[in-house]
Amino acid sequence: QHLKGGPGLPVITGQNTAGRDAWVSCLSPSPIVRAELHYTRDRGPWQPRTWATEDAYLDTTHGTAHALVPAGATAYYLNLTDRRGLVVSSEHIALCNSLR
Repeated sequence: QHLKGGPGLPVITGQNTAGRDAWVSCLSPSPIVRAELHYTRDRGPWQPRTWATEDAYLDTTHGTAHALVPAGATAYYLNLTDRRGLVVSSEHIALCNSLR
């Protein structure tokens, strides 16, 4: 992007969780075409944890993605994929008490 003057990556501009509802907002020079929630129910060191993936709801009108974090999740993050196939990830959120 900087060396060739091309369009940049999507940028996550906001992120929050309310109960089990998680969302991110973004700005992107290329349309976002996919949103995914990645989560784990495992505890302990990060490397051996098993992660699951579910589709998230993509609201292209408002530039947001929303997901319901499954019960028992201990951590999650969201991925956004643009039309070029480029992926950006939100910050991971470690849930102190797993969601019931």
